[in-house]
Amino acid sequence: MSSIQVTILYFGRLRELVGTSSEKLDFDPSISYTSQTILARIIENRPILKSFLISNCFRLAVNQEYLPESDFLYRRVVSPSCGAVSSFIGITRDNFEGRRVTRLSYEAYEPMALKELNRLCDDARRKFVNIEHIAISHRLGDVPISDISVAIYVSGPHRRDVLDAVSFLIEQLKANIPIWKKEFYEDSNDNNKNNNSNDNNSNISTSSYSWKENR
Repeated sequence: MSSIQVTILYFGRLRELVGTSSEKLDFDPSISYTSQTILARIIENRPILKSFLISNCFRLAVNQEYLPESDFLYRRVVSPSCGAVSSFIGITRDNFEGRRVTRLSYEAYEPMALKELNRLCDDARRKFVNIEHIAISHRLGDVPISDISVAIYVSGPHRRDVLDAVSFLIEQLKANIPIWKKEFYEDSNDNNKNNNSNDNNSNISTSSYSWKENR
């Protein structure tokens, strides 16, 4: 089977490191396109990028679409000294209390949320001394059905502390981090009487939602 030629575009610091804004690489068509396989091929061709990609934040897109954030979180925690990686992935479900949900929207008090997330990671390290790396991401704004809203990855030498740490982190995140969600429902148009109108038969349409603390 012939290879597939893919154009790689570099921006910012990556472009400076490789000395070009684009290049073409051959990919094995039998391999699925994940962040891991793509990055492995890029690093194979450009070893100079390995240390930068391990220690810095960046985003990878394919055909003008970002790859899932969870792929990048896995890359942030995996380590030769770790024998276990555990994760929690929260996604938007299509129902809540018997009503059909069309999407969620999240907002946060961002400076405080980042401060509290750092504190939460410190608490997890004190409680589970054998874990090595923690990566947490929470979406803000609209999150469609089945999209990822929150992702937590933890790595360590052994599975027990890693599994327990993930459970601890998601429970504490939901209880203490200042992030709120707004649920939008399929039956979003309620016919309510407009008491201020001169027309007693007039109706107003309101978006039906509830503010829920991120629990």
